[in-house]
Amino acid sequence: MKILNIIYTIFILIRNLIVKKEDYTLKFVAINDGPIKRWYYVFPHWGFSFDHLEMVSGADALCEKYSKGTNEAVVHIKALKEYDFRLKQQGYKAYTRQSLSRYYDDEDLSFIDRILLGRTYTHLSEDRKLNSFWICPVTLFVLGRYPKHIFIKEDNEN
Repeated sequence: MKILNIIYTIFILIRNLIVKKEDYTLKFVAINDGPIKRWYYVFPHWGFSFDHLEMVSGADALCEKYSKGTNEAVVHIKALKEYDFRLKQQGYKAYTRQSLSRYYDDEDLSFIDRILLGRTYTHLSEDRKLNSFWICPVTLFVLGRYPKHIFIKEDNEN
């Protein structure tokens, strides 16, 4: 069964690399590990270590925010190349990808470096507070890329 899950996971990666959608609904769950609450992306039939799906470096704080005190968060994501100002009116918060390095543009790094380093996204809120989060390479399995802009909106149906 484990080998089938690995094959399925790789199939999903290849599909997401080829067919790039813009709209996603993602689910996250929290597991209480003593006094610490750890957030994980729900990836059905994930073929690798469950630990790889953990949200860290600000992504866990976003999950906590969208969970409204529960152990589950469901969000709608738009992954876009261009910034869409209209999405703010629809309740989305915009996060923009930072360059991998302040010394190099993303294109100056090798393909492997661009894949393995993940990405940091930042948002400037109305009160001028800068919020950021980092997403790991598992994002490639989910979105098929590190989009330039990520727009996030909570799921109001939960």
